[in-house]
Amino acid sequence: MDTNKKLPLEYIIREPQIKIKRSPVIFMLHGYGSNEEDLFSFANALPPEYTIISFRAPYHLASFGYAWYMINFDADQNNWSDTKQAIESRDLIMQAIEEACRVYDLDTRNVTLLGFSQGSIL
Repeated sequence: MDTNKKLPLEYIIREPQIKIKRSPVIFMLHGYGSNEEDLFSFANALPPEYTIISFRAPYHLASFGYAWYMINFDADQNNWSDTKQAIESRDLIMQAIEEACRVYDLDTRNVTLLGFSQGSIL
């Protein structure tokens, strides 16, 4: 049974193993073509007093995984990023962080962002 609270992005969570009043939090943002389980695979190696939340990017790729914004290629192998989608994802991440901090009563003075590739760009 899924007991996660509703946030603007799909996510998985590891609640703190050492309970304190307002847990510090690490938000994870995966890279292009991956998903929320990628970086979360090492959540148990992170400090036990932290809440760990790993978000899934909103754009599903046809071949595999998810993206925070599309990367387009032309016939000459030039590529360009969809800046509008990147801005929308950035704003969605901020909304999800603010909502997660509220619904899980997290320490808003102790927020860490951890990203890989496209997730770190945002």
